[in-house]
Amino acid sequence: MIFFLHIGMPKTGTTTIQNFLASNRSQLLKQNFFYPKSVGNNSPLQDNHLKLAAYAMNPDKIDDLKTNLRLYSSEQVYEFRKKLTADFTKEMAGLNANKVVLSNEHCSTRLLQKQEIEELKAFLSPFYDDIRIIVYLRRQDNSFLSAYSSAIKSGQHEPLMLPDEQERILRYDYWELLQRWSEVFGQDKVSVKVFEREQLLEGDLIKDFCQEIQLDVDDGFSILSDANFSLDHECCEFLRLFNQYVPRFIEEENNWRRDNIVTLLEQYSGSSRIGVGGELMDEFMNSFSDSNRKVAELYLDRPDGKLFLKEFSTRNRVEHESEPLNMDKAFEIFAYLWNQKLDEIKRKENMPLSEKIIESLRSLKRKSRSRNS
Repeated sequence: MIFFLHIGMPKTGTTTIQNFLASNRSQLLKQNFFYPKSVGNNSPLQDNHLKLAAYAMNPDKIDDLKTNLRLYSSEQVYEFRKKLTADFTKEMAGLNANKVVLSNEHCSTRLLQKQEIEELKAFLSPFYDDIRIIVYLRRQDNSFLSAYSSAIKSGQHEPLMLPDEQERILRYDYWELLQRWSEVFGQDKVSVKVFEREQLLEGDLIKDFCQEIQLDVDDGFSILSDANFSLDHECCEFLRLFNQYVPRFIEEENNWRRDNIVTLLEQYSGSSRIGVGGELMDEFMNSFSDSNRKVAELYLDRPDGKLFLKEFSTRNRVEHESEPLNMDKAFEIFAYLWNQKLDEIKRKENMPLSEKIIESLRSLKRKSRSRNS
């Protein structure tokens, strides 16, 4: 049996890939592919296999990933490991497929020690004869700014700041990342892809990923729209300030008062990009030049050392340098949200009972996915 372990990285369309795989489980089985549920999150689709990262992480390290799974101590982590091992073993038993696909972006950003990656290998190795590690890399400035937008959507309210040296190495130094995984699984088992439209098969992420795992996509597959859109500068700043007064969680539970504000802001968001001052971003990107060159040469066999086709340039980026949200724009966004919510209330008042029930179920599904994102 062959395993395909997709480890991200974050902000490279991982949610799009996971939604595609989870929504097409029956179609995958027709080609002897299996997308497990036991290692997935608690959403209805169980699409993101975040329990893999939670299992392999140092049991004494309790972070938001574990607390979202109601793991608050190392003792609870050990019990969680036992249960997950039993659940995964049961799911694999009698499996009518010879190819298993696993996907979780936290594997690339939370498993930072060789021992943690070895723990994951030990968990999976009894079930596979061969394994491929698939990782998509995105230019570091774009990855960082997209991650900031996601953090704000998840409730963060701290202003934009470039990561310190330690975080740069752990999250954005791709050479160090790939070396960690190569040491455990072998360099020949690590497949590096570049998250750039020009470097994807026909400019399409799903087609590119399916080619990598040798899956033939026909008309029977459901192709969902892209997920996780970044907010523009003004909407991101509005939400950051909003988060200070209406937090995402209250006593570790989703704050129902926020409702669908993130979805509405995504719909309203324009094209102005979040930015950081030119000199600071120049220094940030220059710190990865040697790392990116080595990745291109060793993992992609590119003698020119060019990892990304679109080179970084502050001249091509709209700069905001954390400029404050002006009053007029803030009230414009507020008025949009106000009108949208009034329209929703009016629509629900006139909605037949059957549709109200369906709408309530959809709302519960959104809250479940939000809790486990």
